[in-house]
Amino acid sequence: MLDARHFSNSTWHDFEIGQGAPVLDKLKTAGCNPKKELVEVLPAAHSILAGLVIDQDAATTVTGLYAAGENATGIHDAGRLSGNGLTSSVVMGRVAGKKAAAHTDSEVTHTTNYVDQNIQETINITKKDRNSLESIKLKIREGAESGLGVIRNEKDLKAAMDTFAAMEKKLQKFNLENPSTFEIWQMNRLASMVASAALEKQRIHHGQ
Repeated sequence: MLDARHFSNSTWHDFEIGQGAPVLDKLKTAGCNPKKELVEVLPAAHSILAGLVIDQDAATTVTGLYAAGENATGIHDAGRLSGNGLTSSVVMGRVAGKKAAAHTDSEVTHTTNYVDQNIQETINITKKDRNSLESIKLKIREGAESGLGVIRNEKDLKAAMDTFAAMEKKLQKFNLENPSTFEIWQMNRLASMVASAALEKQRIHHGQ
């Protein structure tokens, strides 16, 4: 049984404005008040992990690609129990970082001219462009927060995809060779892929 009756009002407040509101809403709907009574907890699969299978070195089947955290599987099979995700991320993240660094040192030759060019391009970004890029990044985050939360629906997913498509058009006006711009483009691309996959999953689930 989970006992949270001793939590202070400030703790409850921080939990609710963080990620706790959906949990509290579900408990309330079930007729449970965690502030005054115990909450029954049962072992369950906390999440379904992504499909990057890794070994003890955090290496995937792609040479030079290492992974850790919830985008990787192989340590806990296809899912994991709640509570050990952070430990797994920290431990395997350290392993992945060390192995990736060693691989880079042995396989990759750095091109100084390319690095210098990108640094110069970063310096040459105007204040107006920088503000525009920050605005685009904010829109991407807002789209992800509204459409890619824990609880998803078709309407919000489609709205998020429209946002990502609009941001893709705006980003085409910038130089993607610039590291800062490329990072935002990758962020938008990943968010769009997640939204598309989630929408397809809903369609399959509903037999469409």
